[in-house]
Amino acid sequence: RRVLFRSTLRASPEARSSGTTPTTAAIYIDRAGSTEITNSGQIIGDGLAAIRVATGNVSLTNSGAITGDVVFGPGDDMYAPKTGSTLLGTLDAGGGNNFLFLNGAGDFATKTLNFTLMIKNGAGTWTLHNSQAISSQANILDGVLRVAPDGRLQAPAVGVVSGVLAGNGAVD
Repeated sequence: RRVLFRSTLRASPEARSSGTTPTTAAIYIDRAGSTEITNSGQIIGDGLAAIRVATGNVSLTNSGAITGDVVFGPGDDMYAPKTGSTLLGTLDAGGGNNFLFLNGAGDFATKTLNFTLMIKNGAGTWTLHNSQAISSQANILDGVLRVAPDGRLQAPAVGVVSGVLAGNGAVD
């Protein structure tokens, strides 16, 4: 399955309280298998999660704006923000082997939970803000991964292949 989104999608809290189909997110996925979501528009949780996944593996590429939490389920998931994208909410990878892929450049201020691996690839600088907890390893393959003064990269191992780890935030 593939979902391409280029406009504005807003969750409807009214549907939840009116007795119609329950709404827990602007996008809700409860189906086994793999789903690829590509957002270049706006996904708005409006008091609910922007994206919630109950089952399945999800690959989410964001070059637009997401307002609200993104909550992946127990599958193996991937989040890839693009230059200029925003995610205003918590990014919870849930269970499984989950991958945060930073390619190019940008500011990443979203609080993350339950990611297994982080990769910084491509020319340019990604700047981390807030707490970024990675359970296995963070790798810088190319470009610069900068940890801002308000940022914290928590990973048992940080590998620098041909990129640069910079900044004056915490790395532990």
